[in-house]
Amino acid sequence: MDWLKQTLDWLGGRYPRYGAWRSRRGSAFLEYAMLAALIGIVGAVGVMYFGEEIKNFFKSLGDKTAGVLK
Repeated sequence: MDWLKQTLDWLGGRYPRYGAWRSRRGSAFLEYAMLAALIGIVGAVGVMYFGEEIKNFFKSLGDKTAGVLK
C-alpha cells in the first residue's frame, strides 16, 4: 500500500487541484449524511414528544375551518 500513498502524493504534488479534490471528496458527503441523520433524529424525537399536541392543534384548526368550507 506504500506505492498507493506515493502515487497519490505524486498526483497531489503534480496536480494541486487533484490533491485538494481528493482530500475533500469523502468528507463533504459524510458531513451531509451526518446532517441529514441529525435532522431525521431530531424530527423523530420531536414527533414522539409533541405528537399529541400537534394532533390536537391540527384537529382544532380543522374544526375551526370546517364552517368556512361549507
